[in-house]
Amino acid sequence: MAREKECRSALVAARPVIFESWRASTPSGPKKVDSPPLLDEDRNVTPEVASMTDNDCADAGLKAQDTALELYQLAALMLGDEGDALNLVEQTVSQAEIDPCEPEEAAVDLARHQLIAAAVEKLKLTDPQAFAAPLSSDAASNVCIEDDDLSAAGITSAELAQMVSGTGRDELRCWLEKLPLAQRAIFVQRAVLGWDNGATAATLKQGAGSGSGWQPQQVSDLFRQALCSLANSLVHSAAAHKIPA
Repeated sequence: MAREKECRSALVAARPVIFESWRASTPSGPKKVDSPPLLDEDRNVTPEVASMTDNDCADAGLKAQDTALELYQLAALMLGDEGDALNLVEQTVSQAEIDPCEPEEAAVDLARHQLIAAAVEKLKLTDPQAFAAPLSSDAASNVCIEDDDLSAAGITSAELAQMVSGTGRDELRCWLEKLPLAQRAIFVQRAVLGWDNGATAATLKQGAGSGSGWQPQQVSDLFRQALCSLANSLVHSAAAHKIPA
């Protein structure tokens, strides 16, 4: 019990460094940021607790940082606004039962689902009709790609990773902000997180309400629409950056 408390405390204590680290990030990745000086209450930790924290949770801060940076990145893609993204991550971290000392992926995956659902709920406030699931026939009638797979748009996983966290980050966010909100949320879940249509539909219903009517086929149809849009955007971007001979 004491170990769990100390590990969760490590997550909370890591937040200032986590978010300052992200703010100081560059397209090549986040910069290292020195930890802030200890507060008086931190200096009053008993040797036993300090030893336990060092030995049992030595990498808790790194785990917390990796988790929070990932959540921030997802929130920024979903919401577009970095301030809103930061607030959403803090809310998710404070509410989710995450123990950074546990190696299991389940706790972090739970935080991802909670973050995406919360982002959908927040986006729905800006447009209450944005997350009403379309009729499957309507969604399927406006697609230029047969398969709901990233490669169908001519994009590899490595290229997407570069767009998410590398030099193409600003361009990707600009494109996402032009998408209908439901397509944006679906793209982040399907392409960035790699969730299947069923898991994505479930998270949409969690955030938008069970009455929103999302089913896996509708997710697939709108994901293909988003892939069409991305493929067209990349073609136009390549043409714009082409240097005349």
